[in-house]
Amino acid sequence: MSRGRVLLFTKGVAVNPASRYRFLQYIPYLQKAGLDVEARPLFNEAYYRLGAEASPPIRLAKKTLLSAMALARRLIDLPEARRADLVVVENQLFPYEQGLLEALLFAFGRRTLFEFDDAIYLTPLHAGKLKRVLKRAGHVIAGNDELAAFARQVSSRVSVVPTVVDMDKYPETPYPPADVRRPFRIGWIGLPITLPYLDLAARPLARLAAERAVELVVISSREPAPPGVPVRFVNWSEENEAEELAALDVGIMPLPDDPWTRGKCGLKLLQYMAAGRAAVASPVGVNPKIVAHGENGFLASTEDQWFQALRKLADDRGLAARLGRAARRAAAEHYSLQVWGPRVAELYVNLIKYGKPTPEA
Repeated sequence: MSRGRVLLFTKGVAVNPASRYRFLQYIPYLQKAGLDVEARPLFNEAYYRLGAEASPPIRLAKKTLLSAMALARRLIDLPEARRADLVVVENQLFPYEQGLLEALLFAFGRRTLFEFDDAIYLTPLHAGKLKRVLKRAGHVIAGNDELAAFARQVSSRVSVVPTVVDMDKYPETPYPPADVRRPFRIGWIGLPITLPYLDLAARPLARLAAERAVELVVISSREPAPPGVPVRFVNWSEENEAEELAALDVGIMPLPDDPWTRGKCGLKLLQYMAAGRAAVASPVGVNPKIVAHGENGFLASTEDQWFQALRKLADDRGLAARLGRAARRAAAEHYSLQVWGPRVAELYVNLIKYGKPTPEA
């Protein structure tokens, strides 16, 4: 017997990491808990391929057209909320207006859950809107404590759910043996819009490349060109993601320290860790909470710290393997879908039944 109908208004389809990791991967757990679930995405795959478009004018024209089509889809889908027991919204219903669609949703009188995993409140267009929406939402899920602190300015109905990875998609893979016939593989995975963050590691990578045989493996949908570093570009797909990560020796996550990056949820780190690979990361946002320095990876702030950490792992494959095994254990214990899937499903059931995340809340 169904325990309720859940309507997910996601920002995108599976190609969008936030929609995939924060919503779509939970659907089997929600269904197992007896919930009927339907996902209605805002943007289609073509929208997320715009980052690979080289010409800014063409990119803008396509974005405008695709956004108009997305708005039309959302307006058609919105009345479906009246039939749902719980309406779950990723970030906001449409990013280029000031809350009219949310006002329509609230007018339907259904239980609502708004979830966000980026500091979208930092943009002038969204700051006031997000506060108004979160204040009226039945419940709010934030991806980390930084985001939760913002939400708690206007609501006491806030839970923190980290971004998590499905460990079943990352089978345990032996660490690559030291092999003089191939370079030390340093990997980075992400959307094209975040490629500029790689520049922060360009100088230590170039220094290492001048001393050791290294290869930077970039898994994305647009090819970068960092100077002084041999690069192998891998066009991202959901099917090849885990296999490519398992072929790395180490993963990296360089970030500047600013209000936007402090709101990030560390997905790259968790993907490396689930694959059993150590990571070197900037100590920004949730990264120090995920990476135990010297135990399952390294945190690096300065150019020299980045260089030393990467060189240490390149020169001591045994250390890299030990840190990688510890990283996988940490991901499985604290940041896995296997742990958080049942918790989120229970939260949804309780929101439907009690209007709060736990009966006692």
